[in-house]
Amino acid sequence: MKDRRPYLVPASNYYVLVFAISGAVFFVVWGVMHDLGSDMPWIIAGIAGSGLLFGSVIVREIFMRRAARQRFEAQARSRAGRPIHSAAGAKKLTIEQNEEILEQIRRKSNAANVLGTIASGHREVFELCGAYLSANEAELKTISASSPRLAPLLRSRSKVIDAHRFHMLKWAEIESRSLTAEIRKRRTPSERSEAARDAMEVIDTALASYPAEQALIQSKAALHEISIQIKVSEFIDAANTSADAGDLVKAQDIMRDALYFLGRQQGGPSTDLMAEQIRAEIDLLEGEIVSPSGRGKRSE
Repeated sequence: MKDRRPYLVPASNYYVLVFAISGAVFFVVWGVMHDLGSDMPWIIAGIAGSGLLFGSVIVREIFMRRAARQRFEAQARSRAGRPIHSAAGAKKLTIEQNEEILEQIRRKSNAANVLGTIASGHREVFELCGAYLSANEAELKTISASSPRLAPLLRSRSKVIDAHRFHMLKWAEIESRSLTAEIRKRRTPSERSEAARDAMEVIDTALASYPAEQALIQSKAALHEISIQIKVSEFIDAANTSADAGDLVKAQDIMRDALYFLGRQQGGPSTDLMAEQIRAEIDLLEGEIVSPSGRGKRSE
């Protein structure tokens, strides 16, 4: 029971059901508005149907992120290999059972590709692929070279490895892009930091399986730069608050803390540029401390 998914309806079934209900709502609303004599009943019907569709997508995404993200890695590890054998009800994976699992993976993969921008669909596929690969590996360790199951299992393994890589990278791309957009929307530095950490966790999860993937490495480097910028902005906001209150010494100390923080980071050119700007700000504060009349020049 502990390994049960936090949601019961698979992504493919859920979205097929949502499409069907949205279509039904469209025709019902269209009929009602037509009977009421509306000039353009299809517009109102279209808004109602599409509103239900997009609302259902958003609700599912919110629920799944909240319920599944923190448990994802542990859940995937605990399920690895076990569901396939328990579902088969046998100690070994037969050729027929192997084909059934591959067909299930193909169906879910096709559904995830149709709904290409829905991260949860891709995640469902690569989790299933990971479980199969674990079971496949266990079978290959005990199977004899003369077994008729050997060739199908080897062929299947190659196909599922490709599917696992594709869907995991697609999931990481969609999730990290969505969370990066969230960073820009968040108001406070702490909220932006939280979104950046969530995005970094997604990339790290994918890197655990594909450490040499350049797209993931570049995404992690970009997110690291964003995290540095967010932290530095916290220092700058605190320094400006102190400076506005007239405590220039404290503002200068905070800026030095920011410079020390940057010195410990392995950033790129943007990090070097931030360090130069902070040094200039420290020098400017030093001048204001020595000559308080310079405060007006800084404000300008």
